[in-house]
Amino acid sequence: MIRKFALFCLTASLLCSCSGGGSDSDNISNVNDDPNDSNDNDPTNTIVFTTGTGITYYVSNDGNDDNNGKSINSTWKTLDKVNSFGFKPGDVIKFKSGDVWRGQLLPKSGNSSALIHYTSYGEGDKPLILGSVSKNNESDWVNIGGNIWSTVNKTRSSAAELITNGSFDSGLDGWIIQIKKSGSAEGSYIRNTEEYYSAPACISITADHTGQSSWDIYFSSSDISIEAGKNYQLSFMAKSTSSFRPYGVIDKRDASNAMKYFESTQFSQTITDTWTRFTYNFKATTTASDASFDIYMGDSIPSGATVYFDDISFKELESDPLVFDIGNIMFDKTSSKEKCFYEYELDKQNDFIYDAEKQAVRVVSSENPAKLYKNIELSQRRNIIDQENVSYVQYSNLKLMYGGAHGIGGGETKNIIIKDCDVSFIGGAFQTHCGRYGNGIEFWNNSSDCLVEGCSVGECFDTGMSNQSRTDGVVQRNIIFRNNRIYNCEASYEVWGQGENCIMENIYFENNLLENSGGGWSGNEENHYPWLWGCHILMFRSAAKVKNMYFTGNTFKNARSLIIDTWGGEQLWNDLEKIVVDYNTYIQPENKDLILWTNDPKGTGYLSTASDFARYQKETGNDKHSTLRFE
Repeated sequence: MIRKFALFCLTASLLCSCSGGGSDSDNISNVNDDPNDSNDNDPTNTIVFTTGTGITYYVSNDGNDDNNGKSINSTWKTLDKVNSFGFKPGDVIKFKSGDVWRGQLLPKSGNSSALIHYTSYGEGDKPLILGSVSKNNESDWVNIGGNIWSTVNKTRSSAAELITNGSFDSGLDGWIIQIKKSGSAEGSYIRNTEEYYSAPACISITADHTGQSSWDIYFSSSDISIEAGKNYQLSFMAKSTSSFRPYGVIDKRDASNAMKYFESTQFSQTITDTWTRFTYNFKATTTASDASFDIYMGDSIPSGATVYFDDISFKELESDPLVFDIGNIMFDKTSSKEKCFYEYELDKQNDFIYDAEKQAVRVVSSENPAKLYKNIELSQRRNIIDQENVSYVQYSNLKLMYGGAHGIGGGETKNIIIKDCDVSFIGGAFQTHCGRYGNGIEFWNNSSDCLVEGCSVGECFDTGMSNQSRTDGVVQRNIIFRNNRIYNCEASYEVWGQGENCIMENIYFENNLLENSGGGWSGNEENHYPWLWGCHILMFRSAAKVKNMYFTGNTFKNARSLIIDTWGGEQLWNDLEKIVVDYNTYIQPENKDLILWTNDPKGTGYLSTASDFARYQKETGNDKHSTLRFE
């Protein structure tokens, strides 16, 4: 191995983990060894992850959330149960092999004594978590004209009305209206028996003076009963004497408590002077009898305006709502042709657009999509495993598919171990209106003491694996990617830190197999906005200070563009000379672009020829022990 690796291993004791339960341990040795290195027997060449003592919990599709989860005969059933449970360091959560869940896993943090471990049990395929919503029934789709089909969000025909006094038959019972007269907001409200949408009345709120904060004026329900994991639809009529758009519809415990029972939803429609139906869909994250919804408008309602609300309903939905942007649609395991910005762009079969206002997808189809395809999966814009601010966690032997954002993602993480996991068909949702995103495994902003090993990651819209940051002063330290396979991603591995005073220290990318970058479902001009990378290693516009960064022992096979790309226009990578690149195998068609390695805005590129590769080795000092093959 490269001798400098020992510098990192002295800090490796910071990586504390759990590999299972009980007293097991996991010895992970560095296999990227230089046979001429006399340091091979140094004990620091092995990182040891030890376990704590905790409780093992089991989850299966035939379980019941009322069980205690502590045996294979008393399993839990849902991700909602797992997400809401208060695990302790050393606990192990095992999902049954061969079973499938939909939704999002929200891991809990362990501590320096023991990690919390999410893994599998039993024989068969790895447990699968889908980040998608299935729309396989003809009743899931409605023709809205020509060959355009839209998803529908249906309430159950027998669903009970969960709102009390939604038409204001009983005065203002069950409703809370807040006007913060002690601040800048001034106004009044009445039960209006003259300007209603449906008899006998509505509620009208007049803002004599706009407030400074959204919560200075709000309209709220109270005491709604909900159940974790179920989907609900809020519907109401509204109009205003002056057009405006409220801050949002926020569902939570009550008007004075910030504990959320639902995902927050931004108000996507403007309230105008015409009675209009507003509809929002939610998934409950907990079971409660004191939920509410709140419409915050204190800093958005114009001074002198009067807003009217009527015909308010809250019912359980029959199917999962499309609360989040849809990154991709899989038709019988084949990606959609194109995601569009605007409805007028819808042209070819399977072109689609996400309508945030109606929380629906519109698709071009010659007939009902569910008649043409047996399986339709809509990938939602959220991380399948969201590890934001999570530490001391291990994931192993899990499979993740069809997420519109990242497979595993989140910032401010430390002591994360990801082993033997499969991640595929990830990304495609809009991060901004001009660009789509979605990485397989990502460490964002401050991240330290993380290991990704033995994983298979492919078909990602953006990047297979990454550690990156954009915030000033970020430190990314002791992050290892090794013995992984990355295939059919727009970029296989992406690394950069764009903020001021960023540090990247002890970053190791070793012994990985990288194949066919730019050759996946995102790799076409129609599907990708606004650019195409098609490279294996993307080091893009980084100001980070580097100490110990290694790309060693990897096999890079067939990149549509470049194997390694360091170019960022006028904003170039800092400290390139401190990065070690060696003992790699490059496989690329002869005379094709191979490497762009430069601190020069004009660029210094090398082709995949014997002479150019030799020139690259001499001019950069990289890859002295590496080989190039033509294929």
